[in-house]
Amino acid sequence: MKQVISKVNETQSASINRAAYILYLVLVLYQWIIGDYYWAVTNMGIALIFDPFSSVTWPNRTNFQKGVLLLHLTLLAGGAAFLVFN
Repeated sequence: MKQVISKVNETQSASINRAAYILYLVLVLYQWIIGDYYWAVTNMGIALIFDPFSSVTWPNRTNFQKGVLLLHLTLLAGGAAFLVFN
């Protein structure tokens, strides 16, 4: 049996994910500024759960979308390294 998802639900989900992703990044920035580095890095990892481009599969994404997610992952790895070696 093939499951069909309506376009309305797909676009609502994408907009909710995008909003949650941006809110988590704002939270990360705030926590980094006040010096709460452990929670900042943790929430940066959680922000990846809310993929802002979830309506598009990885092979069909533009280079910009791939770049944003890879930059996010790189910053997350750098933040984790900062916590481990600092």
